[in-house]
Amino acid sequence: MIFNEVHISSALIQVHPEFMNKIKQDIYSLPFTDLIASSDEGKIIITIECNTEHQITDTLEKINQMKYVMSALLVFHQIEPNQL
Repeated sequence: MIFNEVHISSALIQVHPEFMNKIKQDIYSLPFTDLIASSDEGKIIITIECNTEHQITDTLEKINQMKYVMSALLVFHQIEPNQL
């Protein structure tokens, strides 16, 4: 299937600080994600780059369901034409 657009999003994730490394590893294992920054207070910023809005919502739902994650909120969403 050829997709005509690319979805680029960012999200802010709040986790229990003592489990930061575990959650980072879990996020690294998800497709479409890139960890951008994190803080000692338990905040993580990620980007999600994929082909459909469904992939974004599915990724955020998976993160929200991770043990020790308090919230995962979409901060930015942009749609660009696929350059391929």
